[in-house]
Amino acid sequence: MVDTTVDFSQQNSSTSGGVSGFRFLGLLAIPLIVALILLIAVNFVVFRALDYYHWVKPESVMGTMVQTEGLVEHQIVPGKKNIIVIGDSRVSEGFSAVIANATSNRPDLNFIQAGMPGTEPRVWYYFLRKIDPKQQKFSAVVLMASHFDDGHQPYDPAARVDDLTYLQPLATYKDAFKIASTFNGIEAGIHAFATMMLPLTAARVDIQDFVLHSRKRVDEAQQWHEHFYEWSLGYPGQEGSVPSLDKNDLAKFDFKSAGLPPLKVNAMDVYVKGLLGQGKTIPAADFGRYRSKWFGSIADEYQRAGVSVFVFQAPRGPYETSGTASAADTRDGSLRVMAREGRLKLLDFKPLEQLEEPKYFFDSLHVNAEGRKIMSPALAHLVSEQIPATR
Repeated sequence: MVDTTVDFSQQNSSTSGGVSGFRFLGLLAIPLIVALILLIAVNFVVFRALDYYHWVKPESVMGTMVQTEGLVEHQIVPGKKNIIVIGDSRVSEGFSAVIANATSNRPDLNFIQAGMPGTEPRVWYYFLRKIDPKQQKFSAVVLMASHFDDGHQPYDPAARVDDLTYLQPLATYKDAFKIASTFNGIEAGIHAFATMMLPLTAARVDIQDFVLHSRKRVDEAQQWHEHFYEWSLGYPGQEGSVPSLDKNDLAKFDFKSAGLPPLKVNAMDVYVKGLLGQGKTIPAADFGRYRSKWFGSIADEYQRAGVSVFVFQAPRGPYETSGTASAADTRDGSLRVMAREGRLKLLDFKPLEQLEEPKYFFDSLHVNAEGRKIMSPALAHLVSEQIPATR
């Protein structure tokens, strides 16, 4: 006869073990959650309530963003049409608001320089939102583009984790999830979310230095807050120029012999390879989506406020006429699509094309002091033509 008796003692023991396991996990989760909440609270107190960003090292990445905020505010002139020019180090080196305002022949306009070395359009979007949340401070926004088409980008800016450090002083905790969603992949998104929620992770070295040299750091920060705009507006540009070479010399020339530092030599090698069609680029469609997202977001928000957004193609390098690239490139791309849709306006590239010569560049990317003297009034004139004069 088959024994069909159920051993409830074993069943109850198994069930009890499972419940105990869940209870243990629950008890373990509580202190972890509390610790996480406390960690977020500490980050909030340090960076928001106590405004540590005001005291970050001025020459650091975060310090650059904080100082540029102050620079823009110092340049705004009430009663004039304030026009902000935004870009990376090519704007820092190539555009002078002082020269632009002195040569525009438009007393109703006031050009504002906002070059932020190492930044990309994702950062520009949050920078503008931080300094102009209601889109009311500027009569026009001028954005820099490396090319009007999408086929020349050597790396994927959507995956650029360096953006997170630039974004720390600009974004809020509410932005953490949205920013994380703009990175490619789950792992990158989680990293971005955690970094935005816990800025101490990005600023720990800066904070350690502040603790060790607090008096010096406070004095340094105060000095920069008081004088950075004077230094920036008075900056004349870099002297020197790269050697004059023709197409046949580019591939074999040793730029170390021209006195360029190692980082500049590496950048020049990348530039030359790209110019000769030997460099790597990301798919144009990927870069187009990135530009549509960030140029488009800036344009759409300002368009709703009745503010025009202009895009200019920065001088691309010193040897463009020597290589295969052409400023007359008319391939379609995201910027041209948005221009046709009326969301933004592309400025004529030809006046700035004249700068694409060795004598106007001090490295592979940046115009020198002489180039700055030409680029500033040329860009001011291009923008001025688009804005009706006040009578």
